[in-house]
Amino acid sequence: MKSAVKILILVMVNFLLISCCTSKDTNIQENGQTKMLKKSHAAQLPPGTADVTATVISVDTKDNVNHAIIRIDTVHGYGASTKPLAEGSEIEVLISKANEESISKILKPKSARKMRIRFSSRGMGQKNSWEIISLR
Repeated sequence: MKSAVKILILVMVNFLLISCCTSKDTNIQENGQTKMLKKSHAAQLPPGTADVTATVISVDTKDNVNHAIIRIDTVHGYGASTKPLAEGSEIEVLISKANEESISKILKPKSARKMRIRFSSRGMGQKNSWEIISLR
């Protein structure tokens, strides 16, 4: 009788140990999900900037400043304190002096491009405006 009780206790202890060992698989799965979530977060954008896909309506030079009129197709993200942009709206954008030559050659009317733009106080005349800082 004593040996039967000892065997029963050993069986129960083994069952508990086997049950506890299966938690390792769920930890691996949780870590995989955590990695996946980290990859899906978009990179933070600098304040005042937005990543958009836009169709170029026209590119022109006005008062020795290159500018374009674009239609916002998709807004991919905003930086902190960035003015909102409505999809489907047309806005006039300046071409950054640092990128003026390369961007003005690449931007062609009726082409859709992913770009990063920022709100700039350097504008046409007295008003503030958006500025293309890079193409993606």
